[in-house]
Amino acid sequence: MSIATENPAEVLEGLRRQLRSTESGGRHHPVHPALQPAIGNRLRPGSVYGFLGGTTLGIGLLASASLSESWCGAVGFPHLGLESADEWGVDLQRLILVPKIAPDDWLNAVSTLIEAVDIVMAAAPPPLTPTNRSRLEARLRHRGAVLLVADAWPRATVLRTLSSRWRGLSCGHGHLLGRELTVEAIRGHRSTRATVQWPPLE
Repeated sequence: MSIATENPAEVLEGLRRQLRSTESGGRHHPVHPALQPAIGNRLRPGSVYGFLGGTTLGIGLLASASLSESWCGAVGFPHLGLESADEWGVDLQRLILVPKIAPDDWLNAVSTLIEAVDIVMAAAPPPLTPTNRSRLEARLRHRGAVLLVADAWPRATVLRTLSSRWRGLSCGHGHLLGRELTVEAIRGHRSTRATVQWPPLE
């Protein structure tokens, strides 16, 4: 499912029309096995998670919705790799895309999706007032939804890529098989590091 339009009002109205029949219950979402060493087994309903260093980690977290057969949405990623999402196990039939959104419409678009789906992945937001940030967090808690943001977020767990190397090349020849990422999960003063294979190994 994809909604792409230059008119923000049409984006939001299209979302409302297409999401009226969806069901969402703030479920617990199992984290993809490749990311469990860094972030644990489940995403917490009503929480925000940040990710830095590209969309790979965000897509990996987004797959949690598909593992629990829930709907998810992505806002503000015009070049989102659907092949990569499919490799992580994201159910593309239950993914709502809003590829382009103006900064002034970020909050409304994200809030609208939160009302209907369980996990929303969003591009870095424009500067938000403390009041708007608090209202968005309150809506997440009320819905039991999860927000994944391509940015740091106050009091949120943040995943970032520390290093990356390609697998499959040797002495200048061979075939690229994927990447090995060293990932750090930071929450408060605590951090955890883990190695993540992408695409995930069978």
